[in-house]
Amino acid sequence: MGPQTMAAIAAIVGTCTGMLGALGAARLNGTMQRRSQHEHWRRDGRRQAYAAFVEAAVDYSEAIGTVQANGGALGNHHGPEAEALCRRVDEMRPAVSKALALVLVEGPEEVAHAAHQAVRTMTAWACVAGVYPPQHPLAGSRSVRSVFRDGLTDVGELSDTAWERIREFETQARTALDHPLPVR
Repeated sequence: MGPQTMAAIAAIVGTCTGMLGALGAARLNGTMQRRSQHEHWRRDGRRQAYAAFVEAAVDYSEAIGTVQANGGALGNHHGPEAEALCRRVDEMRPAVSKALALVLVEGPEEVAHAAHQAVRTMTAWACVAGVYPPQHPLAGSRSVRSVFRDGLTDVGELSDTAWERIREFETQARTALDHPLPVR
C-alpha cells in the first residue's frame, strides 16, 4: 500500500468515527430531551392533581364547618336550612373523591397516603357534625370507623385534625414537586 492509499483509508476511518460520534451524541441528546419533557409533563400533571385536591378538600371542609357552626353535633339539625347545608356537603363529596382518585394515580405514595388520610378525617368529621346520619353508608364505613378507633370522636378535634391533614397533604405535595419522580 502506498502513502496515498494509507491517507485515503485514514480519512475514511476518521470520517466514519466522526459520523458515529455525531450519531451517538444526537441520540443521547434526544433521549435526554425526551426524558426532560416527560419529567416536566409528569410534574405538571401532579401539580394540577394536587391543586384540585386542595381546592376540593378546602371547599368540603368549609362546608362541613358551616354545618357544624349552624347545628352542632348529630341530631341538632332541624328544618329546611339545616337540610340544605347537609345536602351541600354531600354534593361536594364527589369532587373530593374525584380529586383523591387523581392524587392516588399521580402519587407518589407519601402524597397519596396524606390525601387519603385527609379524606378519611373529613368524612368522619362530617359524620360527627351530623351531615350523615348513623345509618348512612359513610357513617359505618371502615374508613370512618378507623378514624374513630384512633380516638377522634369529638367534633372539634375532628375539625382541627381535618385541617391539619390538609396541611400535611400540602407539605407532602410540595416536597414531591420539588423532587422529581424517576423516569422508567
